[in-house]
Amino acid sequence: MEFHIRRQVVQWILYQLKPKKKYKETVQPYLDKRNGKGWENRMEKEIENIKKTPLK
Repeated sequence: MEFHIRRQVVQWILYQLKPKKKYKETVQPYLDKRNGKGWENRMEKEIENIKKTPLK
């Protein structure tokens, strides 16, 4: 019984991940082309700078 439940959980997780993977495969090339190579790193750096800036 426990094995069956675990199997169902794994199948559900894989079912949930499949659309996310397909979305990323589809959207990632567009974002790379639009924003340039390394855009994710630049975005992370900008977010960190914003977090470090004190609010007035």
